[in-house]
Amino acid sequence: MLSILLAARELDLSVTETHLVGLLYLTDVAAVEAGHAPISGATWRLGRRGPYDPALMRAQDYVVESELAERGDDESADAGAGVLSLTLVVDDPLDREAMDFVRTVVALHGGKDTAALRSVVDATVPVIEAQAGGESGVLLDLSRARRRRQAEALLARARTTLKTEYCVKLAQGTANLPSKCWVRTVCAQPFLKEELGDYLGRLPPQVVALIEDNLLACLGLVD
Repeated sequence: MLSILLAARELDLSVTETHLVGLLYLTDVAAVEAGHAPISGATWRLGRRGPYDPALMRAQDYVVESELAERGDDESADAGAGVLSLTLVVDDPLDREAMDFVRTVVALHGGKDTAALRSVVDATVPVIEAQAGGESGVLLDLSRARRRRQAEALLARARTTLKTEYCVKLAQGTANLPSKCWVRTVCAQPFLKEELGDYLGRLPPQVVALIEDNLLACLGLVD
């Protein structure tokens, strides 16, 4: 929570309590899409106004009562929504990688009004799938955000010139290759040995291990 407020202050943005929840959720989704654990620690459920966790309201009250932040009014903010702002100069409350996610999300979405931010939140895969179930209060499966990226990589099977994050680049001369190329991990297919054609050479063990790791990640078998 403090990380969102810090990133917003750096960009001179007002953050309402409603915006804070949405930005926290989008930060968690961004982290999961990149293969990391959620950052906020929230247990996200789908409510009438979007993702929520009752613990976040208590956390907001705590930072205000602790005088780490204050509530105020802002004519540019949404009616009825208090603005939260830091009262102290604080260092980054999270590690650098986590703060990179926070700052990126706040820079992209912190200046949006409530309706625009809600549209971004509603377009995330966990919310779309939960809304399809039609139940209020259902837990959001953020891991679905990661699987979306894996699905996009698998769809690239039909695009033979499009590399993905799971493909592995080989330099010229590796295993006697005449030119540099990409190992299209997302296009892995079984072949009989007699169908492999000319044998050029053996890949280094570390390259084989990387290809295997990327293949498992692409198939969603590892985090």
